[in-house]
Amino acid sequence: MNMKKRNIKMIICFAIILIVFSFGLIMLGIQLKYYEYYTTYCEDYYSVLAKTEIWGYNQIMHVNGEPAKTVRERYTDHGDYFIYNVYDDGRLFVFSDNENTSGHPYLYRIELTNPEYRFGRKEIGVGTDKSTIEKVYRKSYRELQQDSHGKYFVEDGRSVLVFYFDENDIVYKIAVARADIIHDAHGWKKK
Repeated sequence: MNMKKRNIKMIICFAIILIVFSFGLIMLGIQLKYYEYYTTYCEDYYSVLAKTEIWGYNQIMHVNGEPAKTVRERYTDHGDYFIYNVYDDGRLFVFSDNENTSGHPYLYRIELTNPEYRFGRKEIGVGTDKSTIEKVYRKSYRELQQDSHGKYFVEDGRSVLVFYFDENDIVYKIAVARADIIHDAHGWKKK
């Protein structure tokens, strides 16, 4: 009789452990899905422009060399600064820095005006027409949209791209920012 109770207790304990473990796996799967970014076109715009996958100030300076011009500008009264590094090849790196980063500014956005830098198989970039941009990003997280200031943007994977069009609907400038700066660090679920 004692042995029978012990076996029943072991079976119940095993069932509870199995249920808890299964529940944990399900929750982990949901959490992993939550952190998944929906990329339709290009995995990493930053790597194309910064020539490195590391977004740190020192690494970007090491890989790209000294900029032609550097401007440090305060944007709040709380010790927050933007550092603008301008390169002769049409790239502008904007870093955010404050007293809490201990001299380690982080990449905030990159602006591009050089038509030689291209993204993906369709080779989009400065000089691309608006209809091509719309086709490329029609299945992106939110397609190409226009904000209240008249700027066109699209969210693709971990990046937000802002396209500046001239009067002929040709891109003359692209700004690339990290999506977690625009939203949060959690990304979006796949469609």
